Amino acid sequence: MAFGLYGLVLGMAITEVLGGFSRLLRHRGRTRIGWQVPLLGVVVLLDLTTFWMDAYQNRAIIPVNQLTLFVAVVLVGCYYLIAGLVFPDDIVDCPDLDDHYARHVRVVAGGMLAISFIMQISFGILEGSAAPGTAVAPEPGTVALLLEALTLPILVALLFVRKRRLTIPMLVILIVAMLAGAAFD
Repeated sequence: MAFGLYGLVLGMAITEVLGGFSRLLRHRGRTRIGWQVPLLGVVVLLDLTTFWMDAYQNRAIIPVNQLTLFVAVVLVGCYYLIAGLVFPDDIVDCPDLDDHYARHVRVVAGGMLAISFIMQISFGILEGSAAPGTAVAPEPGTVALLLEALTLPILVALLFVRKRRLTIPMLVILIVAMLAGAAFD
């Protein structure tokens, strides 16, 4: 039941990102799209699916109570807000999406970092309090851990790096690392 609410709001966040891609396709040619916003959209989409998978794999140790439900709603609510910032509401009114990226990347990357940090702490606490014999998601393989270790510094760097010639390769590396991490998980 609680996981259903979690999945619903997370699904809305995914829909928000996919809707942004749809707006880009509808209005291409009317605005300069560039690479940063679409790549950031892919990063957020991949992170949303990873976030859902982590929660699903750990559902056995997640207690169903008011506090857990509140924390889940806050976290996925934050993801919904982050997803809503990736693309502008009206692409036609935004002549250059690189400007939109520059205005919102810190909130998006910082929010993803904060949510990841809170999730890791929460799962650590829950794993420590899980009943003996409770199935906990298996630890990811060494390759997946190395790739995950690569994603965090890149997200941090996105908070500070402004040059397009640096952010585009960083976003591409982040996407490749996230996809490879999922493949080796």
